[in-house]
Amino acid sequence: MRVVFTEATVQGLRRNRKIPASMARDLSFSCRGQSISEDALFQYSNGCFLKDEKQQFLKRRVNFDVRKLCDVVAFLTKNGASVCKIDKMEGGFSKALLMTTEDGMEVVAKIPCPNAGRAKYSTASEAAVLQYGVVSLPLARAVQS
Repeated sequence: MRVVFTEATVQGLRRNRKIPASMARDLSFSCRGQSISEDALFQYSNGCFLKDEKQQFLKRRVNFDVRKLCDVVAFLTKNGASVCKIDKMEGGFSKALLMTTEDGMEVVAKIPCPNAGRAKYSTASEAAVLQYGVVSLPLARAVQS
């Protein structure tokens, strides 16, 4: 089963239900099959730029609380399994994190980059496509707040 949720889900779930506090867990991070550091999750690593490269990388850096994101994933699973592995995939406007739990469930978290515009609008159409079955993918549900 795969679950897709957006960055705003964390705030929505916190308002409506209690999310468990972070537990100590061992996480492995990777990108394109290579082991990476936790800080590398936030950085853009999908290419280079011809002009203002430093500024372009800064535009695409997204800081977020990895532990809280893992708590949301554990909260969404039936048995509360912890996340053990995060694989980063990214494009020019967002990061997709394939998060694997200890029981083998895979969850995709999409985190828009600041250069994509307001997060609420940049992911709304994608969540709607998944929710209303416009695309035939083996996804169980899309969660967005």
